[in-house]
Amino acid sequence: MTSAVHGGAKSSGQSRHRLRAVVVVLVAMVIAGMRMTAGVMIASADAPASISWPGDRYVPPTPSYGMTVVQDIPVTMDDGVVLFANVGYPADPQTGLRVSGTFPVLLTQNPYVGGDQPDSFFVSRGYIFANVDVRGTGLSEAPDNAPLPNLQFSARDARDGVELVDWAAHSLDGANGVVGLTGCSFLGINQIFTAAAVGPYSPVKAILPACASNGYETYFAGGIPSQITALFGVAGGILGTKHLQENIAAGQALSSEILAGGPRAYTDTCVG
Repeated sequence: MTSAVHGGAKSSGQSRHRLRAVVVVLVAMVIAGMRMTAGVMIASADAPASISWPGDRYVPPTPSYGMTVVQDIPVTMDDGVVLFANVGYPADPQTGLRVSGTFPVLLTQNPYVGGDQPDSFFVSRGYIFANVDVRGTGLSEAPDNAPLPNLQFSARDARDGVELVDWAAHSLDGANGVVGLTGCSFLGINQIFTAAAVGPYSPVKAILPACASNGYETYFAGGIPSQITALFGVAGGILGTKHLQENIAAGQALSSEILAGGPRAYTDTCVG
């Protein structure tokens, strides 16, 4: 399979080991979540196979395309903030050149460092894959006074999702007007907010919110902090936030408060 890329501009040893382990786990979760649910989304691009139940399983079709990527496409929100997208297009597997025609779009809204590239698994099977850096992460803009806790899963984030769906359906070159949402972890949670905000009769026809949770049950087991609680202390380093040091400090303070039995070890609206 041929892939081409076209470009635009773009504390302790123990802590480092923990951060590396968390990043590896998150990457594995993203890949696993996409692969496990691939059959559901592939049915939109290809004629559905005949499946009998129980006992049968869906097998994704053989890849038909390569992938060519257009980097750093600006998308302007209604308040003037510019988000940036990397978009993968189906390409001729021999030449790497983009093929003609229109395709359904898979949209993912990514906050993670290093997670901003399209997924060739889907593109090679007949999708355009738009991977957008969410507000305040990666190359995407954000007001200087709006660090991560004020942005993630906020009403503004949901509004961005609605506008990105409209862009993916009607303004993105090569789109056929049909949109699916996909992603794992943060990328799973924010698509739930987007799907709720777009309302009925939208271009969104399917969502795959893999490994998505936005509640205390993720961090606590029967009221006892789980190992996932440590993520609060390193999240600022794995998210592509423009307020890195502020968010690392805020996450470490929250983690310490929880482990010490402080107020936010129980319930607080500022967490999540």
